[in-house]
Amino acid sequence: MKTGAFVLGIMLGGPAAATTLPQVFASCTGRFSAELEHAWLMRSVDAEVLELRRAHFEDMLASVTKNEMRSSLLDQRIKAKSAHAHILSMAQFERDPDIARWARHRAKVEIDYCESLLLES
Repeated sequence: MKTGAFVLGIMLGGPAAATTLPQVFASCTGRFSAELEHAWLMRSVDAEVLELRRAHFEDMLASVTKNEMRSSLLDQRIKAKSAHAHILSMAQFERDPDIARWARHRAKVEIDYCESLLLES
């Protein structure tokens, strides 16, 4: 039961849930927010790059957001951040190596998808 709720949470925050460009940008902004916070907590040298990428998605999101969409896109961003933070936590702290490996892979797939939308490398 716990795993089923987790998978549902991932699906709600992942690219599959994002069907419009603003939703994709909101999801990616949330995911990069989670990556950045995780980098800060783990004292990773990647924090500066992640902060820049999140800023790019914030700019792209702002450029395609209409006023009537703001609330739902903020909700999308928060759900994606929460789902991604949970995956990163599992990847870092899960005792079962198979689950930790799956979580690392899932986080990479999600963030790679978002990075593929950026023109810079």
